[in-house]
Amino acid sequence: MSNMISQKVTFGASPRELFQTYLDSKKHGAAIDDKASISRKVGSRFTAFSGMLRERNLGSSRIG
Repeated sequence: MSNMISQKVTFGASPRELFQTYLDSKKHGAAIDDKASISRKVGSRFTAFSGMLRERNLGSSRIG
């Protein structure tokens, strides 16, 4: 049986700030220091890391 790796990360930003960063192409690209394209529209496609990561936006929660 293989061992599980567990990691814990603490961000110096609020959940709202992180959410806004993930759903803004320019901010997301700056955060990962690479190209990112994302839309807030549910079902829209997004890419990150110069297209190496491709997926769809499955939905979003409202963060107040």
